[in-house]
Amino acid sequence: MPARRRLDHQRVLEAAEKLVDERGWDQLTMAGLAGTLGVKVPSLYNHVESLDALRGELQVRAMEQLSAELAAAAMGRTGSAGVADLAGVLRSFVQRAPQRYQGIVRHPVDRKALLAASAGANDALLAVLRSYGLDEATAFDSVLAMFACLHGFMVLESSGFFGEISDADNVFRMVVAAAVGIVGVDAAPPSHRGTRSA
Repeated sequence: MPARRRLDHQRVLEAAEKLVDERGWDQLTMAGLAGTLGVKVPSLYNHVESLDALRGELQVRAMEQLSAELAAAAMGRTGSAGVADLAGVLRSFVQRAPQRYQGIVRHPVDRKALLAASAGANDALLAVLRSYGLDEATAFDSVLAMFACLHGFMVLESSGFFGEISDADNVFRMVVAAAVGIVGVDAAPPSHRGTRSA
């Protein structure tokens, strides 16, 4: 028999994340987690402070993953193509981990930690929007408005709303176009207006 992996904080986090993926954010309980790990509930409290604290860590962990993916996609990207790339990364993340995404957009358990974890995502979006010549305050408001627009699509798609009644990819392209329109400029950023890509 292979040696059983020792219970530690990292293992508890990974098991909780898997449980969320399989059963949903609201189904994460200490009893369910203990059963998954094959331990007694009191044993978990040697590694996590509480269920709320665990959920807070899962929120931060998921946001860090998403932020890293968005930051990588934003490198050197500008204008509407950059917005479309970032929207695609967000959609891909939600498709892979819809329950973790639902955790991210819930009320933050640890607002300060979640904001810190989201810095990479915000910076990625702001970097792309600055290519439109927007000032910091306008760009930030645009990030929030664009996210609200995209979030609506993500929620509907992950719930199975579109099903066979519509082509979700086509709807997504329309939603991205609407998100680009939020910045109130043409598809090409100011520095590239009047030119055509090859």
